[in-house]
Amino acid sequence: PMAKLAKTVGLAAALGGSALALLVASQPTEFQIERSIHIDAPSKVVFAYVNDFGRWSQWSPFYKAEPTQKVTMGQVTAGEGATYAWEGKQTGQGHMEIVESRPDSAVKIKLEFEAPMKASNLAHFAVSPEGKGVTLSWAMTGERNFVQKAFGLLMDMDKMVGGEFNKGLTDIKLLSEVEAHRAETAINYDGQ
Repeated sequence: PMAKLAKTVGLAAALGGSALALLVASQPTEFQIERSIHIDAPSKVVFAYVNDFGRWSQWSPFYKAEPTQKVTMGQVTAGEGATYAWEGKQTGQGHMEIVESRPDSAVKIKLEFEAPMKASNLAHFAVSPEGKGVTLSWAMTGERNFVQKAFGLLMDMDKMVGGEFNKGLTDIKLLSEVEAHRAETAINYDGQ
């Protein structure tokens, strides 16, 4: 009776494991996470925050999560060819490079995560005129391996990462609108 029970439990575990593996494998390989916000500021003001890694510490939720992380920037910090590497206990390790920069409208960044999990993704920032201001969109796209698909079943990555994107976008909005207001006030004060 015990041997039969052990076989039954073993068979059930194997079937359950196979079903779980099939469920994980059936998850989409490609992903996209995107958030956007309206900002009452000129596109050049907003664009400068995303196109210059030297300004990211002012708004990046990933930097703010661990301001003691080690950050290394290349000689070029803004525009195509700009590089940024990070290493921290909470934020892990990786590096990124601006691979496309279209003045006042778009930035594309190649992201290489090295730890705690390896991944290669693309981040896209788009600045689109809207009314008296702009809409700033922040998206990340990439492909998920089997382990990342399994992790995705346990954690809602869109909600988790999207929440961080919302924090960053809100900070860029605040910074940009204050900067635009100061510039407008200075122009009006000077009578120009």
